[in-house]
Amino acid sequence: IREEMARGFAEAAEDRKRIREEMARGFAEAAEDRKRIREEMARGFAEAAEDRKRIWKEIKILKKDVRDLKGDAREVFYRQRAAGIFGRWVRRGTDVTNDVADRLQEALDSGRISEEEYLHALASDLLWGGKLRATGEPVVLVVEASWRVEEPDVARALERAAVLRRTGLLALPVAAGRDWPDDVLRLARDKGVAIVQDGHMDVESWQSMLERVRREAEEPGSDEDEA
Repeated sequence: IREEMARGFAEAAEDRKRIREEMARGFAEAAEDRKRIREEMARGFAEAAEDRKRIWKEIKILKKDVRDLKGDAREVFYRQRAAGIFGRWVRRGTDVTNDVADRLQEALDSGRISEEEYLHALASDLLWGGKLRATGEPVVLVVEASWRVEEPDVARALERAAVLRRTGLLALPVAAGRDWPDDVLRLARDKGVAIVQDGHMDVESWQSMLERVRREAEEPGSDEDEA
């Protein structure tokens, strides 16, 4: 009986040892599985993050493309309807880009403007010239057109009109678009830029802009005096 009990205990010890080894292997395999799952999850999250990043980048590009297309369409809109939109203030209006280019070239040759200013002014969305109905003075409207008008549009209209005034032209800054954020409207009014909203001139902004340009022209050392 003692011998059989000893053999039984020995076999039980062997079974326990085998069970412990199998459990250890099982735990090791489970740990490897957990590690592999964590790594796969980490790769999945990284890939998902890259996918989200790529998708957002593509969305931004798409939004920019749509914005550019809308802006181009709005520029065409104002070119085609300029006579109707500005005819109340400017008679016999026409696209004067070629004439303005000649004046800019003369100013460039004489050193009154730089090459950068020359190119900047010629990049205007629309240069609409004619005579002011109220006074008969020759005038050029420097129009920046966008679907949604932003601060850079207002700034470009101001800068480009200022360059043209240095060539001796009565150049008036105009920003035009369908959508006008409130802060951009306030900026245009504060800076003296005429506002065209969805094809309709804001009369108050036109009068304010014209008065401001005339007032600045009368100040000593103005661009018009230098020209």
